[in-house]
Amino acid sequence: MAFATMWYWVVPPLAVIALAMIGRRVFRAVARRLLSVESDGKRPLTPRERVLRRYQDHSFNAFIFAWCKTRQDPMFDELPELLRPAGDVKKFLDLGCGFGFAGSFLLELFPGSEIYAVEPSADRVAVAKLALGGRGHVFQGAAPDFENPSFPERFDAIFSLDMLHYLDDQALDLTLSRLRGRLDEGRYLIIRAPMRPAGSGSLIWKLTQIHYTAWGLFSQYRTVEQLRGRIERAGFGVERWQISGNNPEIHWFISRAVPLEEKVERLVLEPVPAVGDDGK
Repeated sequence: MAFATMWYWVVPPLAVIALAMIGRRVFRAVARRLLSVESDGKRPLTPRERVLRRYQDHSFNAFIFAWCKTRQDPMFDELPELLRPAGDVKKFLDLGCGFGFAGSFLLELFPGSEIYAVEPSADRVAVAKLALGGRGHVFQGAAPDFENPSFPERFDAIFSLDMLHYLDDQALDLTLSRLRGRLDEGRYLIIRAPMRPAGSGSLIWKLTQIHYTAWGLFSQYRTVEQLRGRIERAGFGVERWQISGNNPEIHWFISRAVPLEEKVERLVLEPVPAVGDDGK
């Protein structure tokens, strides 16, 4: 009797767990089938579709994130036009690459190029390595101490997208000056950064702050003028800045390396610990 009573209480929860696990697997299989991109040979795949194909056979979470990102993020529409002045890019750095979405898109834009990517999250590094393939060199690290002996001496372009708000002012200045040291004069630094909002900020901005607070994440938002000033003091000329999409809380800064001043060269050598760089 006791044995029967035990099974009465044990079997139903186990059945629910088993059904949930089966349902989860079925849902993932169906989602992959419905959202995956296949070439029918009748038309070439778009760059966004080629980016998504890099993720559809790997991590499910990264695949769903990539599906949403390639459809919602205006970056994929804006980057080709913003990069016209950069010319032919063969080797570039993506600082804070996350899962490698932007890097994958850049590899599609610049056939034959190589990407060097740095990301603090080990899980995202693993996904980015798979997505970027043989043309990718992905390392775990965080700004401002992102340097790696495997880097080439100079890059043709450097990208820092949606991550500078994780750095305090000292770490930001050191990061920018070290990035400048990796570029020859005339080469481009492409930044997209969340801005300090006017007023109390949008609902998305408020929810993001709640998330950061709940997880104990550091963030420091700046005005357009503040960030532009720090970029210029690091040895860049900001040629263009604009909002991304229709969101005034996210801005692009397109900057070109100008002759370094002595104070910038000294700053490159000054070490500080990494602060709050938890990836995108």
